[in-house]
Amino acid sequence: MNEPEPTSSPAKSEAVHKPDQVQALFVGVWRLLSSEFEQSDGRSVFPLGDEPQGQIYYDAHGYMAAQLMRPDRPRLHAGAMSDTAVAHLKAAFDGYTAYFGTYTIDAEARQITHRVQGSLLPNWVGKELIRFYEFSSDGRLLILTTPPMGPADAPVVGKLVWERLDG
Repeated sequence: MNEPEPTSSPAKSEAVHKPDQVQALFVGVWRLLSSEFEQSDGRSVFPLGDEPQGQIYYDAHGYMAAQLMRPDRPRLHAGAMSDTAVAHLKAAFDGYTAYFGTYTIDAEARQITHRVQGSLLPNWVGKELIRFYEFSSDGRLLILTTPPMGPADAPVVGKLVWERLDG
């Protein structure tokens, strides 16, 4: 996918270092274009597949919500719960992430922190998810990058590219 190169000009200009002006860049609805995790050996993995689906919402009051999924998750079979049904539930669960909460922005560090209040992943509740951000020069793309995460001997860095859906 050819994506416009992000620039740091909006976040680095003096006028946009003010938190309320940076926040205005975030406010809205964004569609997930790609989700890539680079391993310490340089290889990339795509846990949500080649064409992930998702949306993230930021409002002007500091609230956010995100949902991300693999579009090729297996459909669940109707009927009684069984070991097979549990396997299908696991496959469906493994391909979906959803959480909501509040957010704050550190414009100097070009960092947004999602404070998770509710999540499909119970261990995320109460956590702070730090992401570094960049906007494309036209403001239509938002790139969120994770700090290195996972085991110390094999960390991964996630990069999610979002496209603005609203005005």
